[in-house]
Amino acid sequence: HAVHHCSFREAGGPWPPHCIAGSAGAAFAAGLQLPRDATIVCKGIAPEREARLLIELGRAHLFAGDPSRAESDFSRAGSVAREADAIDALALATVELEAIRPATAGGDPLERVARVEEVLLQLPSDRAALRAELQIALARNLVSSDPQRARATSDAAIAAARRLRDPKLLLRAVSSRAGLLLYPNDPREREAFAREEVALARSARDRGAEVL
Repeated sequence: HAVHHCSFREAGGPWPPHCIAGSAGAAFAAGLQLPRDATIVCKGIAPEREARLLIELGRAHLFAGDPSRAESDFSRAGSVAREADAIDALALATVELEAIRPATAGGDPLERVARVEEVLLQLPSDRAALRAELQIALARNLVSSDPQRARATSDAAIAAARRLRDPKLLLRAVSSRAGLLLYPNDPREREAFAREEVALARSARDRGAEVL
């Protein structure tokens, strides 16, 4: 295992550190005689893939109605990706984790803002869709502490989704704007957002979003 493997307790797993690569615990038993043509298989040496698999596992747990296990999976995926400097996987894990954690959840909201900002700073500019997803999460966490910046961040996510011509991403950005009470004061602009959200939901055949 890697030093900070996701199965270890310090990373949210159930086990104490064991079989760490390069340590005696990972070595073959003394006296073991391997055939010359033996195939030695090394497992757990692709942390970015491991992080992405944990994200998929979290999505499956979320779909199955177990948000607690999903949150644990996404958190472990983030830890694995961070240790491996796998920024895309880290960004995905952060987006998924923030999406199931309401802005009012426990913890210092400024710490959550800092975590999302840290990932945004590391993520290359050509990852526009992923950056927009992070901006949606960032706006959600900024609502209580800095509403003006929250609105500006939400505007940036919506603008990016429009440039990318990604209707599903745009629906998430517009829906988040509405759900976070980031409505503009102008009733006509508020109505425009609501109408766009309904139109996008119909286009994406998202009945849940359309009803909301």
